[in-house]
This record gives sequence, structure tokens and C-alpha cells, in this order.
Amino acid sequence: LGCYREAADFFEAAAERDDPKVNMALIYRLYGDTLLKLNRKADAAKVFGLEMAYDLRAGGISNKINETTAAIYSNHKQFIANYMPRVEFLIDQALEVSSSERNGITTALSRLSNALLSTGASKLALEAARQAVQVSSKDDGAHKTLGMVYEGTAMSAMARVEFRSAFLLGGDRDAELLTEWVSSLKKSGFIEAAARTIGIFHLDSQNCLTTDSEIAQRTTN
Repeated sequence: LGCYREAADFFEAAAERDDPKVNMALIYRLYGDTLLKLNRKADAAKVFGLEMAYDLRAGGISNKINETTAAIYSNHKQFIANYMPRVEFLIDQALEVSSSERNGITTALSRLSNALLSTGASKLALEAARQAVQVSSKDDGAHKTLGMVYEGTAMSAMARVEFRSAFLLGGDRDAELLTEWVSSLKKSGFIEAAARTIGIFHLDSQNCLTTDSEIAQRTTN
């Protein structure tokens, strides 16, 4: 988890500078995402609340999706009360974006899916994750998110199909993918397969989990 702590320190410093030339909404978004990786949910909620105070410069539907995600994580009660129909609309609209916008939309939908899953809105989370894959079927992050939603809704076999897809699409250096996949295998009793899976990843010093002990700690039931 060392690199997440370093990233959190970096984004915190960037937030304190509040440089008018910098997209502060993006800084707070990345800062909040990093705090979630560190399981600092209360701090993340405050940061996402600050994100909403800035003009989101991404533009278009990805802007609206990211705003919705920030509102969910920050527990913005006035917004949350009406977010269900907005979320369904945004998910439906995502397929209509141009090809140049697809990477941004895919990332935004994946983040939205994780946020929805954290509130227990599993059906909408699954819709958002599936839409992310449909928008960009070769995006390893989208497949990873869909796998995480499947795992979070007790569909482990389908989750592992998506984790494998994410790996084959370039996720072999993704430490989070490794921990999620191995955890799923262990929970289903596939201990030997879990050990083999650890061996096929190519983690290095740039990854957030780099040692066997760290991986074991994160993937033990």
C-alpha cells in the first residue's frame, strides 16, 4: 500500500496549492479515489465533496457521471435523494458518445459502478459496469470493475471470467486485479489455482503491492 500513501500525499499537496491553472476537480477526484484504496472512506467523502465545488472540466456526459459519483461518495443527501433516475439516464446515454470520448466514459462508468456498489445499489452497479465494457470492450479496467461487481454480488464464476479477460487485455501489472482474482479463487476453494495466478503477474516497484507478503495479506480470507 506504500504507493497509495505516496499518491495521497502528492494529491493532498496539490490540493493545498489550489493552482488556478490546474484542473482541481480532477485533483480531488484522484485524491478521493486514492483514499478509498487506503480504506479512508470518511476522508474520501470530504474530498469528493470538495470535488463537487469545482467546475468539472471533462465536459459532456463523463462530466455528469463523475459529478454523480462524487455526490454518491460524499453522501450529498439532497443530490442522493434524486440520483436513481439520473444514474439510469446517464448509463443509457453512455453508448451515444463519440469514439474520442470512449476512454473517459469507460473510466467514469467504472467509477460510478464502484460507487453504486458501495451503497448497495447492486443492480445499477452491474448495469454501469456492463455498459463500461460495452462502450470499450478492450479496456482491461472495465472488465476488472465488472468482475468486482460480479464478485460483490455473489457471482464468483462470472467474476473470474472478467478478471481473466482483464488480465489478457493488459492487466498483468495491475496489483488490484491480482488481489481481487486471487481472493475470488481462494473463497471458492481453488487454492492451487490462486497460487498459480500470483505467478503469472508481472509486478515491479511501480506497483502498489509488490511482495508476496503484501499480496498474501490482501488475499487471505
